[in-house]
Amino acid sequence: MSVITAQEISQMGAKNLEEVLRTVPGFDVVLNPTGSNLMFGVRGVLSLNFSSNSIKYLLNGHTLNSLTGSPLHYFDYLPIEFIKKIEIIRGPGSALYGANAFMGVINIITKTSDDERFVSLRGGSFSSARPGFLYTSNHSLIEWSLAGSFYETDGESEEVREDFASNVFQFGSAAPGNTTLDADSSTFNFEAKYGDFNLNVFATDLNRNYAIGIAAALTDENELKVNSNFAVLGYEKTFLNDKLKLESKVYYDKYNFFHSLEIFSEEFNIQRNLETPFPDGEGIRGIPAVKFELYGTETTFNWNIREGFDLLSGILYDRSRIFDPTHFANTNVNDAPVTVDGVVYQPGQFLPFGHIADLTNVQDGNWINEADRTNGAAFAQATLDVKTLADLNLESLVLTIGIRHDDYDDIGSTTNPRAGLVLAPNESIFMKALYGEAFRAPTFDELHQINNPTNVGNPDLLPEELKTFEFQFGAQFGEKAYATISYFDIEVEQNIQLVGRDYKNVGRVTSSGIELDAKMLFGERRYLYANATYSDVKNHDINALNQEIERGNSPDFMSNIGFNWQFNPLIHFNAHVNYTTERNRNGTRIAIDTGEVIPQDSRPATPDRTLVNFSVGFQINDGFSIQASGHNVFDEDQLDPDNTRTVTFDVPRAGANFSMFANYRF
Repeated sequence: MSVITAQEISQMGAKNLEEVLRTVPGFDVVLNPTGSNLMFGVRGVLSLNFSSNSIKYLLNGHTLNSLTGSPLHYFDYLPIEFIKKIEIIRGPGSALYGANAFMGVINIITKTSDDERFVSLRGGSFSSARPGFLYTSNHSLIEWSLAGSFYETDGESEEVREDFASNVFQFGSAAPGNTTLDADSSTFNFEAKYGDFNLNVFATDLNRNYAIGIAAALTDENELKVNSNFAVLGYEKTFLNDKLKLESKVYYDKYNFFHSLEIFSEEFNIQRNLETPFPDGEGIRGIPAVKFELYGTETTFNWNIREGFDLLSGILYDRSRIFDPTHFANTNVNDAPVTVDGVVYQPGQFLPFGHIADLTNVQDGNWINEADRTNGAAFAQATLDVKTLADLNLESLVLTIGIRHDDYDDIGSTTNPRAGLVLAPNESIFMKALYGEAFRAPTFDELHQINNPTNVGNPDLLPEELKTFEFQFGAQFGEKAYATISYFDIEVEQNIQLVGRDYKNVGRVTSSGIELDAKMLFGERRYLYANATYSDVKNHDINALNQEIERGNSPDFMSNIGFNWQFNPLIHFNAHVNYTTERNRNGTRIAIDTGEVIPQDSRPATPDRTLVNFSVGFQINDGFSIQASGHNVFDEDQLDPDNTRTVTFDVPRAGANFSMFANYRF
């Protein structure tokens, strides 16, 4: 597990979670070209679907849910000023965490009543501003905290030279033009503790544009509205002289999802339909929306059976559903004819002049079916301190064995084990061997989308399955430094991919490689760190022509190096360099019989890139501090891979930009 503390986040001058998580060994972060949400790859395995839902995202141990299985529509907008620490597991976690703890787990722990109150302001390039606060109270009967943040930005604006419209239709494109990522959001987090009870209420509201557009065609009049809330009521109690701890909770999540999409720009309409009356300045629009909710309960027991033997066990039940889907449009953007006011409109045909039609209850007019899902699960994990139990002459020998069974009413049941052995012969050397299995449940959109010309759900999808083996050797050099080297081998089966426009379980993906991680301390808040990951990713799909289909878009090699230096109690400096090699294109065919390489995407590889960030902080007095940070300070041409094959020169990201942060603690 990697842990990033609030102090480390503050020192690096990161302005968002993307910059923080990019420093983690093996983590790859890119922007989806159509959804404009972040996608996370781990050790070379990067989801090629709309959302990166192969990682479990938690806030204070509670799953951040949505209809796509992950919170990535709004994840990068969560204020980092709230964060006390981030716990990151690289590898399968389904034996404890269930669905989607597939390639990893990210658990964000927020600041509480134990932390100092503050007011803060972050601002910088792209007219960005984020005021925030944390107020705490430690009354004798109740402890509580309230954190709030507001954010507004014009967003980065980078040139897109060619897009879907210019490549496929050769007319009606808004390219060359610039990306649009303007956004505003608000986030609140309330936590309270009264006796053995605790409460966590979280709410975030986001309105944002799309960098390019949902169809990979450059548009600038999109709006994504996400309103996500949850409430968790928990109870904790210890028994048997604190040897048995009971934790129980009930929770409720609500997620509202609204899109106002400009699928093609006004230029497309003007040039394609010169004789068709249509409002000036209006592109082809679709306005889908849906609501998601989940409620459930979970109870865990943590029992110290004897010295050196701990048993964690638990059960849970939850029910989720999507409901009230709606769809409005000015064009029939579905794949079937629709009848509006008695008139039949073919796919791609404009609806009545100046009219946004309600297609919600029109046959073949809506975009997703209502659906629900229940899941019951039970899990157990035993931790045995073998050194203590057997009285061995070792520094440490710990065996962990766990298993979890999930039973879904729509996709069936799955059982996932894990095992780990940690051996430290002395204070200087340690070794770890880990094996785990995990699953990713098909999401509501992968199962139940309908009438979509590009993505159609498949109710017969099975869960993705993963097996991972990892071995790590580490050395501890006193209290000042450590270094580890790890070998990992990952296998993904029943991989969910789009085949044409349909979601299907196809193929097998493997990734194996080496990971290095090291850190050296030079004194109080003075340290140097470095990590590197090499992965060999293969897609073992064999098509009907006896051709192996290569998997691309992920770099073979990633590395980070950084340092923090506290010159004196008043001044510190932090610098970080992130490097990724070039990314080969996805879908290249290799003939099994002859070895002939048949590219399906003739573009050159997405180029390598080196990002350099720095931060300088000043402690003005006991309560007040300021910080100046530079991001991509050498203005590296930063491109994220386009897997649609139509944004010819890939997805451009921000060049050199800067931010300032002021914080007052009281």
